[in-house]
This record gives sequence, C-alpha cells and structure tokens, in this order.
Amino acid sequence: MDKITLGTRNVSIEFPGVKALSNVDFEIETGVIHALMGANGAGKSTLMKVLAGSNPGYTGDVLYNGNPVELRNPAAAKKLGIQIVYQEVDMALIPTLTVAENVMFNDLVMNMGHKQFVNYGKIRKDAKEALARLNVNIDVRRMCGTLTLAQKQMVLIARAVQSACNFLILDEPTAGLDPKERIRIRNFISEIAEDKIVLISTHVVSDIEFIAKEIILLKQGKLVSHDTCQNLVNEIANKVVETEIEKEELRFYFREFSKYEGTCRFQGCTHTHEPGCMVKNALEEGKISKERYENYLELYGELKEKRRY
Repeated sequence: MDKITLGTRNVSIEFPGVKALSNVDFEIETGVIHALMGANGAGKSTLMKVLAGSNPGYTGDVLYNGNPVELRNPAAAKKLGIQIVYQEVDMALIPTLTVAENVMFNDLVMNMGHKQFVNYGKIRKDAKEALARLNVNIDVRRMCGTLTLAQKQMVLIARAVQSACNFLILDEPTAGLDPKERIRIRNFISEIAEDKIVLISTHVVSDIEFIAKEIILLKQGKLVSHDTCQNLVNEIANKVVETEIEKEELRFYFREFSKYEGTCRFQGCTHTHEPGCMVKNALEEGKISKERYENYLELYGELKEKRRY
C-alpha cells in the first residue's frame, strides 16, 4: 500500500475570547503512531476535531497527500477515511445493542439507504470478522452495556477501522484502564497502525514511550515541536526543569492519600520505611497503586525540603 500523508498548513481557529489554534503546520504519514501532547487547553482536542471535520470554522489548509481538502463536516472527513474515537466511549456506544450491532452501527444506520429489512445474520458475521482481523475475542451477541472499559474501546476502534479507514484519531484511548488493559490496548493499536496513520492524544507517558514514534507538541494553540521521541529526549537531556505547586493543589492531585497520612507527616516521616506509616501500609495492602505512590513521594519530598508541607 502506498504511503498516505495528512497535514495542516497555517491552520488557525478562534472561539470567543481565545485563539485555540495559531498557524499550525505539520505532516504525518502511514505506518507511524504519532502522539499529540500538550497541557489542558493547548489545542489538542481542537486540532483533532478539525481533522475529523467537526470544527468547520478553521482557516488555513488541511492537506491530504499534499493537496488541500475541505473538512467542514464529519462526512467529508469519513469520505477520506478519517475516523475518530472520542474518550467518552459510553456516549458513542449504545449499551442496549449487541457488540455486533455497535461494531456495524454505520452500516445499520448510515448506509441503509432504502433497505427495509436488516440481515442480522450478516451483521453478526461481519462484526465477528472485523473483530477477528484485530485479534479481539468478544462474543458479538453480548450487550455492550456488559463490557469492560477496555472491551468498549476495542469495539469502537473496530467500528472505526471496519469502515474505510486510512487515518485513525484516538482521544485518550487508555484513560481509566488498569495496567493489564492498558498494555492490551497498546498492543491492539500497534497492530492496526501498520497500514494507517494513527494519532493519539494522551497524558499517559508510558503510552508514548512504548508505542509512539513521533510527538506533536502543542502549547497555547501553537506547534512547539514535531520530532521523534528520542530526539526530544536528547534535547532535554542534562537540563533541569523546576516546577512549583501549591500545597492545596498537591492535596487535590493526591487527595486519596489524605486519609492515610495521619500525624506522621509533621514528624519527619518520609512514607517509605517508617514502622506504622499508614501511607506505606496502604500501598502494601493494595489500596494505593505503586505508580501513584511513587509520584506522590516525589512531590511530597520536594515540598518537605522547602518546608512548605
């Protein structure tokens, strides 16, 4: 299959009181998983919606194989094989329909034409084949309301790629998943990316580390960098980045720890090895994840040194 490219040239869009995107230029191609990154409000969702035809008020050009195309509605994007899977999976799936009906939803609703009857045998057969191509083993007769979050994500991705799909946009595909499900989704995405352009918006650093080859970094609506992961790591090597966080903000981000901190926090406790430390005990009992614990310790230690906690 010949490589396909998708990109933008001087794409900007404004909403009342804010310029969400400002002259964004980039190009991505088939066979590479790209991570779209940036802080909240950086313009990630806005850019994804422009590419999916859901933000028609943009200026500049969207380029498909180097040629300008008009993406002023979702139908125009889908005609080019651009599919998007949003983070809100429960809004995109119908829980009272089966897996087969949800996978083949576009055929059931969008492509019915003048048909008066639905061949449910064919719907189930096509859905099973679509899932099998992605190495997903889910009973197509199950109601979607009974699936796990990871299974729902797979059903939505299967729906996207069973249609004509050259370019797949995934909005936080591993958000809310446990570590095992996250790994499964990553492997799933890697497999389907061989002949497609895949763009992932994510805050999960390990997702980027394991499956993304390139990073598109946005800040305040502007493109800051578009490079390989390794080049970006090399760029910041041996540099010190310092950030400050207020005590109340720390409490908000790590609010699940407050009930375990006890009185030891004012007596030099590091929450690592002291006998009777409730935070350490909660970790050992599985009430706190190891990843969250390690992040908490890092910030907690920095604030203790500054006598701000």
